[in-house]
Amino acid sequence: MEEESQQTKTRSLPIVGLLGIIILTAVLAGGGVYLWIGSRDDKTSTQNQTTSDQSTQTEKEPAVAPTKVVENFILSTLGTVPGAKIDYEKAKTYMSEELKAQFTEDTFIPEFYGIQQGPNGYKMKTETSNGDTASVKVDVKYGVMIQSWAFILVKEANKWKIDEFRNDAQ
Repeated sequence: MEEESQQTKTRSLPIVGLLGIIILTAVLAGGGVYLWIGSRDDKTSTQNQTTSDQSTQTEKEPAVAPTKVVENFILSTLGTVPGAKIDYEKAKTYMSEELKAQFTEDTFIPEFYGIQQGPNGYKMKTETSNGDTASVKVDVKYGVMIQSWAFILVKEANKWKIDEFRNDAQ
C-alpha cells in the first residue's frame, strides 16, 4: 500500500511541475505583453506630444474663430437667449484688456442689449478678418423685431478678443 502511494506521488510530481511551468510561463508572457504595450503607448504619447508641439509652433491663426468668441461672449452675458448661462468672469476672458478696463463692476450688461427686455434669439451673420483685426455681425431677435450688432475683435497673445461692440442700426 505504501508502495502505491509512493508511485502516485512520483507520477503526480511531473504533472504538478508541468502545471507550475505553464503557470510561470503564462505570468511571464502576460507581464512581457503588459510591459511591451506600456512602452508602445509611451512612444505614441511622446510622438503625439512632439507633433502637437510642432503644430503649435507653426500655427499662426488663433484656435478659436472670431465668430465663436462673440457667440461665447453673448452666451456668457445674455441670459435671455437659449443655451445662455450668465458668467461675467468667463465673459471678460473674451474681452481685450482695453475693453475690460471699461467695466470695473463684477457684473455688467452692454448697454445695447437693452434693460427692459433682452433678445430671445440671435443669428451669427458675417465675419470678416484682416490681419490682427476682425469684425462679426450678429442679428438679434426681440420678438418680431430684428436688430444688428457689430463686434470688433483684435488679436492679443494670438487669441481673438472683443475690443468693441455696438448696436449697428440699419
